[in-house]
Amino acid sequence: MTQPTQEEINQMSTVAVVIDNEVVDIITASDRFIAIILSNPKFIDVTNNKDSEGNLSVRLGATYNEDSDTFTNPAINISNE
Repeated sequence: MTQPTQEEINQMSTVAVVIDNEVVDIITASDRFIAIILSNPKFIDVTNNKDSEGNLSVRLGATYNEDSDTFTNPAINISNE
């Protein structure tokens, strides 16, 4: 594992994870990831969402249906350019 560059360090933030008023973890990550965490997202375990080859079947940009507990992946655009 390589050490982060100074530029990468400058783009990092640190947050405390607090449950029941107790700090249970401290996370240092990219500004983008910290912004995502602080935007109050839902965390859904997708460990078992695998395709027939054993690959994770949920992709970035998928939509989640809370009523049916299912994901719909975005369409794949294939271009013949």
